[in-house]
Amino acid sequence: MGRFSAYKLPLKSMPIGTQDFEYVLDNEFFKNIEGEDVQKGKVKVKLTVKRTAASFELDFDLEGVIQIPCDRCLDDMDHEVKT
Repeated sequence: MGRFSAYKLPLKSMPIGTQDFEYVLDNEFFKNIEGEDVQKGKVKVKLTVKRTAASFELDFDLEGVIQIPCDRCLDDMDHEVKT
């Protein structure tokens, strides 16, 4: 299994209508994306996928805490995420 296989969506087999998915992005996820700024965190993701005959509409709701370096002292600090 790939590093992100838990987050793959079955778009081809998804029926027309609305489907809900929930994920937790944890330290392992942030380690795997190999980003420089965010190395740790715990973010809950609620994803709503609305499929029509011609398109997909994805609505993401994220809420949690990530750990990023402070701009002034470069120590790690917690930063709340809600979007």
